[in-house]
Amino acid sequence: MKKLIILIIVAFYNLSTTAQHEPVLRVGDRAPALCPLKWIKGDSLVGFQKGKIYVVEFGATWCAPCAAAIPVLSSLAKKHGSSIDVVSLFVMESQGLPKNSTAYVGKVERYVAKKSAAINYRVAVDTPDGALERTWLSAAGLSGIPHIFVIDKTG
Repeated sequence: MKKLIILIIVAFYNLSTTAQHEPVLRVGDRAPALCPLKWIKGDSLVGFQKGKIYVVEFGATWCAPCAAAIPVLSSLAKKHGSSIDVVSLFVMESQGLPKNSTAYVGKVERYVAKKSAAINYRVAVDTPDGALERTWLSAAGLSGIPHIFVIDKTG
C-alpha cells in the first residue's frame, strides 16, 4: 500500500508542477539575450551572429555533472573551431547570499582558474537576481542543471 501512495503523490506532483510551469521559450524560438554579470573566461559575447552555431551550457561550481561536461564541451569547441561557439553560464551560485550580493563571483573565478587548462571556451556568471536562469531555464520550463541549448545559424 505504501508504494501505491508514493506513486500517486509523485504522479500528482509531476502533473501539478508541469501545469504551473508552462514554458514560454520553446524549440524554434529566437534565443534570449546573453546578459551575464561578468565574463570570466574568453571574450564577451555581445549577441548571436547569424550563420554561426552556439552551444550554451548552464552549470554551477557545485554541480558534479556540470564538471563532467567540461571535457566534452572543450572537445566540441576544439573539434569545430570557429564554426561552433561554446559558452558556459554559471547560474544558481548566489543562493543563500543577501539580495544583490556578488560574493559568489570570486568563487566562480577561482573554480574556472583551477580548471582553466581544461576549459577551452567562454565562461560567464549570472547576475545576482538570476536573469540568465530566469530568461533561459525557467522560461523553457526547466529547473536544475546542467542544461544545454543549441542556437542554430538563424538564432
